[in-house]
Amino acid sequence: NALDGWLVGFFVAEGYFKGGHYLEFELIPKSPETHNFLAYLDHKIAGFSTSLRNRETSEWSTVDLGNVLMNQLLEGILVINIDLSQFSSELRNLFSQIRPYSENKNFPIEFLNYSNEFIGGLVAGVIDSDGNVRNNDKWVSRAVVRLTSKTLLSQMQFWLHSQGINSSLSTIDPFGERKYNNRTIASRKQFYALSIYIPEAKAGLFSQSTKITHGEFKFSKEGHC
Repeated sequence: NALDGWLVGFFVAEGYFKGGHYLEFELIPKSPETHNFLAYLDHKIAGFSTSLRNRETSEWSTVDLGNVLMNQLLEGILVINIDLSQFSSELRNLFSQIRPYSENKNFPIEFLNYSNEFIGGLVAGVIDSDGNVRNNDKWVSRAVVRLTSKTLLSQMQFWLHSQGINSSLSTIDPFGERKYNNRTIASRKQFYALSIYIPEAKAGLFSQSTKITHGEFKFSKEGHC
C-alpha cells in the first residue's frame, strides 16, 4: 500500500544498512516526518530500538518511543535500528535491491511493477526525507528534492512523466566551502535537484507526504510547466 511505499522511499533517502541485518535511521526527533515514521513502526513493527545521540558529546542514551511520539525530546539525533526480519518477505526483497551510499541510491529495480498508489508512496517518502516545499510562486508550489543520486531522481521523473506530472531535473552548482564547529567543510559530491509540480487531480498519489498534505501546498493546474 501507499504507506509501505512511503517507508521504502523514506529509507532510500534517509536510511542505511547496518551489519547486513538491520536498517538504521538518524532523524531529528521533533520533525513531522519522524513522527509519521515512528507511528508507522509503532503500528506495524514488533521490535526495534530507539536511542538518542548527543550532537556535541556523541554520548548515547536509550529513549522510550512514547516520549518521542509525545514530542518530549528536544535535543540530539534520534537513532532507530530495525531488524530486517521484522518485515514481510516482499519488503525485504525491495530493501535488498537498494544500493548503498548516497550517490548510488536507487528505487528497487522492480518498482514500476507496483501500483501507482505504492509508487506515489515511494516518491512521497523521498520528498519527506530529502525534499522541501517552495512557495515563492504566488500561484503554485513545487516540491524540490535535492540529492547526489541522479539515478534516483531520474527514476522518479520517469514515473512522474507517466502520470502526466511535470517536473524538471537540474544540476546544482557547488556552494563552495562552509564553516561548521570551527571546521571547514567543502562539498566533494555533485548534487542534482528535481522540481515537481503536482496537479490537484494527482494529489491523492502523495497523500502520505507530511510536507505536502500538512502545509499550504498550492497544487498546479493541468499542464503547468
